Amino acid sequence: MGNDLLSNMALTIDYDDITTWAPEFTTALQPYIPKFIKTTLRSAIPECLEDAMDILFRVADREEIIDATIKWISAGTIVAYHGSRLTLADRVSVQREGLRPLTASDRHKIIIEKLSPHTRWNEVSHRLDSIIDSFGPRMKIGRREGQVHATLSKSGLMNSFNHYLSYGSEFDQRVAIELLGIEGKELLSLYGERTLIQLVFPGNVALQAVHPHFSIDDLRDRGDIPNMVSQFIGAWSYRLAHDDFDPTDLMEDCGMIFYSQVPSCWIADIEVLGV
Repeated sequence: MGNDLLSNMALTIDYDDITTWAPEFTTALQPYIPKFIKTTLRSAIPECLEDAMDILFRVADREEIIDATIKWISAGTIVAYHGSRLTLADRVSVQREGLRPLTASDRHKIIIEKLSPHTRWNEVSHRLDSIIDSFGPRMKIGRREGQVHATLSKSGLMNSFNHYLSYGSEFDQRVAIELLGIEGKELLSLYGERTLIQLVFPGNVALQAVHPHFSIDDLRDRGDIPNMVSQFIGAWSYRLAHDDFDPTDLMEDCGMIFYSQVPSCWIADIEVLGV
């Protein structure tokens, strides 16, 4: 079923692998950019992606470029990544059922399994229910229930915000620290194995997922470039100026939130990275 999804789309877009998507992106922008854009960017020698975008928008219509980028993303499929610590049984479940949104009350049993080996467990275990309720329904430090998270860049997940791979669910991390401090968090690293899940799904869904709080129109109305759109325009324009630019060096943090179950047909690969 996942292969059917891929075959029905024009392009599978993996942000980190710019050599595979930059030519198609150039074609999508061709009607809106001057022929001399590469020469202009190279001559300017922009220091960062934002500088490259500023130069682009000085010689091309900003809103047309944004419109074309939204259309290009929407017409393809986006590759994204989810990281956690999973057992073999967990991985089999994910492969079969997909990724389920967090339900705080469902974490009770697994958190006990992870934290009960601690020598102080019997002293603190009576607080578990109230802490789960605090970080779940009562939304201490923000809403966490009913969500599945992913990110655009594998490099970012692997090399920057890699605590998900090291300790698993952020919800479990919060509960563990509240109960047992840093020692509780370290216990989480003994559960399962570091697991990287690659997702591939429609680009229009990705654009919704990177705007969980403010819509694309909201951001554009206040003069901002929408999320994900800015990442692709920035990387593309900067690479025109610097042939050796590699987006993996950025370790980009472009997060996505899904408010329903991520279906198994979106799961392209489950990679075990070891303990």
